[in-house]
Amino acid sequence: MPRDLPESFLAALPLAMTTCTEFAILVTVGKEHGETQGKAVAIRAPVPEVKTDVIELPFVDKVCFAEELPFPNASVGALLMVNVLHHVGNVERFFDEAERVLVPGGVIAMIEPYVSAFSRFVYGYIHHEPFDPAVTEWQLPPGGRLSGGNNALPWIVFVRDRARFERQHPRLRVEAVRPHSALSHLLSGGVTTRALAPLGAIRLLGRMEDKLAGIMPWTGLFCTVTVRSTL
Repeated sequence: MPRDLPESFLAALPLAMTTCTEFAILVTVGKEHGETQGKAVAIRAPVPEVKTDVIELPFVDKVCFAEELPFPNASVGALLMVNVLHHVGNVERFFDEAERVLVPGGVIAMIEPYVSAFSRFVYGYIHHEPFDPAVTEWQLPPGGRLSGGNNALPWIVFVRDRARFERQHPRLRVEAVRPHSALSHLLSGGVTTRALAPLGAIRLLGRMEDKLAGIMPWTGLFCTVTVRSTL
């Protein structure tokens, strides 16, 4: 995570820790960009944390794909994901796995790209990753670890096709989809470039955006999604 991103970008993730039980583990899925490096305090929990990715990296504990989680049934208290779901090749299989490994009341907490009027312009004309909010299938075409994906996929699953998600995964309840992070994210440089403004200005803008949550459905570039296992 670039140091200039507002702390509020990750602020919702600690809420997932309230459902971790003493027999459960916390799994951080796909730290492929290292977004949470240097932000460990944001996801610290009173249970073991297991960091995963699809390749071996210095900070990774287990190498695996999201569609094949190497954990026993009902053993995971929370799955934390930052910019991961829109790179998962088969999200339906991932949610099947999530249903299997989560303890009753366990959560999936994720930060993902969001489709708003503003983000359609940014992701459609400025950002380098694929963006297609019109696709009907949830599966992604083959691609590289970071090049393959669809920035619109989380919005497709949790907003446009939410009824389909609820039919296919009745044991997973979508608790919240909260859009956020508009200009503050652009000025921070995102996850690949240098900041375009002083850190103090970016943090101030982030706090202002938090107070203007009502306009984020039209301006937000990202959303925080919380999904809870009901069994």
